[in-house]
Amino acid sequence: LLESMRLDFSLFILFSVLALHVVANQEILYHEDEVSTIIRLGPFTVPAGEMLSMYDSFTELGEEIDIRKGNIGMTGLDGRVLDDKYNIVDQDYLYLHHFFLNTGNSEDTYIFCPDYEGYQPIGGVGAELTEIHLPSPYYLEIPDTADVDWMYSLHVVNPNNEDKIFYFDVYLKYIEFSSVDVKVLGNFQTVLGCDVDDDEWNVEEGDGREYRFIDFVNTMDGEIIWASAHLHRGGLSLSLTDRETGENYFSGRAHYDNDEHPDWITSCDFQPGLNVRLQKGQKLRLASVYDNTEPHDEVMGVLLSYNVVDDVDTTPYAQITGDSWNGYEESNSSSILWVGISFILAIVGIVLGVLVSFYIWNNKHKFQKSTREPAFDLLEEEEELVEQL
Repeated sequence: LLESMRLDFSLFILFSVLALHVVANQEILYHEDEVSTIIRLGPFTVPAGEMLSMYDSFTELGEEIDIRKGNIGMTGLDGRVLDDKYNIVDQDYLYLHHFFLNTGNSEDTYIFCPDYEGYQPIGGVGAELTEIHLPSPYYLEIPDTADVDWMYSLHVVNPNNEDKIFYFDVYLKYIEFSSVDVKVLGNFQTVLGCDVDDDEWNVEEGDGREYRFIDFVNTMDGEIIWASAHLHRGGLSLSLTDRETGENYFSGRAHYDNDEHPDWITSCDFQPGLNVRLQKGQKLRLASVYDNTEPHDEVMGVLLSYNVVDDVDTTPYAQITGDSWNGYEESNSSSILWVGISFILAIVGIVLGVLVSFYIWNNKHKFQKSTREPAFDLLEEEEELVEQL
């Protein structure tokens, strides 16, 4: 019995490891016919010790791409800050707070804020420099009016004591899509919610961690196929979870891998080929975690995702924001408790079953049926004779 159990357990571990290996090494396929181009913005001047904030039409897009011919779809987006000699700079020269594209004239519904009529997120990049690259067969449509309707928001910080001149290069990948390709919509979800004028806040000095979250109702029937976290200095993680089940749909950490500048974010986790299915009405929570051992100004906590959308509920549901972690809804505490108890009882039952089986196996002579009378214990007979004498 034990040998059989060991074999079954070994096979279970083997197949689990193989399954994880297949998932971990699953190849992400990209469009073979995509075109790459660089669109340069600038020059701009950012004053010493300040942040330049710009919001303007992305007219340069039409100068680089013949968007008038139609059927053009974005498959990748990235960006870099350059100095006045066109060299890519690091964060002690100029710090990219964020570059973000959106449209204010879309016929599609904004998933996170359905009452924002016409608004639609396109994509963006921050100091973490996470490249957006959509796997095949997905694309985000570039309409033939994108050079007028698409807007860019560019925030760049100058940490120096002198003015800086800079350019910004937008790296764009695109395809001519066909009927075999699949359209996606961008989604920009912030822990501050929809009812704010600004997506930034200041992290005050505290006891080590600042938790900030928003509870909201999912308005989409569809699938997340790509997602990334956008955080700033001091940022630790961002997560999207189901408030009722506790299931985690996305979790991304910020990384600080520059030994000379340990406070610089060098990357944030992203997940291509995420393939998370969501349904309208799900109660979700988006939460960010920041290190608040020291204060941080004008930070963000954003989940940028691309989604295959089947349907969107245009009802603007209430969103609840908070700045302290309070777990899942109380209405589900009893069900979660019973799930935990059932799991523990199942484990206990398995352990007891193994122990009983082991005991029976090692003492099977005590449980075997016999048609003959049992033999006497000679030692006991000798003891009885001694007592009689």
